[in-house]
Parts: sequence; C-alpha cells; structure tokens
Amino acid sequence: MTDKGGQMTGQAETTFAESTDGVRLAVFEAGNPDGPVVVAVHGYPDNHAVWEGVAAQLGDEYRVVTYDVRGAGASDKPTGRAAYRIDRLGDDLAAVIDAVSPDAPVHLVGHDWGSMQLWEPLSHPRFADRVAGPRRNPQLDHLFRGGLSARYVGLRVARMARSPRGSGAARPI
Repeated sequence: MTDKGGQMTGQAETTFAESTDGVRLAVFEAGNPDGPVVVAVHGYPDNHAVWEGVAAQLGDEYRVVTYDVRGAGASDKPTGRAAYRIDRLGDDLAAVIDAVSPDAPVHLVGHDWGSMQLWEPLSHPRFADRVAGPRRNPQLDHLFRGGLSARYVGLRVARMARSPRGSGAARPI
C-alpha cells in the first residue's frame, strides 16, 4: 500500500519468493520504497508480524522486508526434518534477497531462531556482496558443544513448524 507520494504505508500485499526446492515464501514490505533494504527474519513459532513494530519505527528511512520462514504463516510448510536444514534456510534467505533487492546489498536483522538462521549463510561466500555492513563469520559450532545435536535442532524446528503456533498465529510481544 502506498500513499499519494509513493511512500509505503503499513504492510503491502503478500508477494512470494520461491526457494531452490520450490518452497514458496510469503514476503511483506513496508516503509520507504526508496530507502535501504532491511530484511528481518523471525524465529519459531512466530511469523512476520513480530516485526510490525520495528517496521513502523524504521519505515521513514528504510524499506523493511519481512517474510514468513518455511513452516510458518503464509509460507509453504514442507514435511520432514531435511526441509528445515540450515542450508535450506540459507537458500530461502537468498531467494528473498534476490526478489526484493537484486542489485543492492541488504541489512539483516534476526530474532530468536531467525538470528540463528542467519549465522551460517553469513559465513558463505555467496552472501559476501549481498549483505551490507560489517560482517563476521559466525558459526553454529558453539550450539553443539554443550550436547545439543544438529539432529535435535532439525527435529525441534520441524516439530515447531507443525505446531498450531507455527501455523501463523503471532504471539503478542
């Protein structure tokens, strides 16, 4: 939605980006259509709506893009743990960035599991020119030092995506 001056006002209609495995991701945009792009990634079992307050605060200066990660909200909900592996989530992020900002790098913001989804892709060379600002090479290794296994993480995320809360109902913040 835009006002008479072309400014986005609130959430736009849902558009979709398609990931490499065919999963459709619901994408939402708000804010200044000419501003730098901020892509915000939510955690489980939330959906894009957790970012509405942030989008309102940043909207005068930034174009804020949120999306429902696979298994949440209006995005596809694939079955099986393999569909929720970190490499698939990285492919999803790349699909959204390519759809909303094909020619310029974006700023990234993550919350909860959404921030974890960003760690591995940020260390991958394919994102080197796609992300603005300083970057470090985060790794997931520290999650597994305390006994948390990669298998458990995949299983837990897949279960949360199938839960009623993962169906798109945002919890109040």
